[in-house]
Amino acid sequence: MMGMVLKGFGIKDTGVFVYIDDILVVTETKERHFQVLQMVRGAMRRANLRLKPQKCHFLSKNVEFLGHMIDANGVSTDPDKIQKLTDYPTPKSVMS
Repeated sequence: MMGMVLKGFGIKDTGVFVYIDDILVVTETKERHFQVLQMVRGAMRRANLRLKPQKCHFLSKNVEFLGHMIDANGVSTDPDKIQKLTDYPTPKSVMS
């Protein structure tokens, strides 16, 4: 639904990524970031949707999104999740 709301208001190719009800805004500069945020906010307002301030993070250099870490270098796996896998005990028996 959120993707349709934003697509319907011309927010395309602006660095906005949507998955179900999660929105990720990626821009090169603060100025562009604020422009895109205003576009998203306007589209949501016109669709009578609201953001929960406690769930919002603004101007982050890195962010966890859908279980992955995203930063200026790209997308990587969350190191904590990798550590949990490596710390998992080795099986002692074969189960059928």
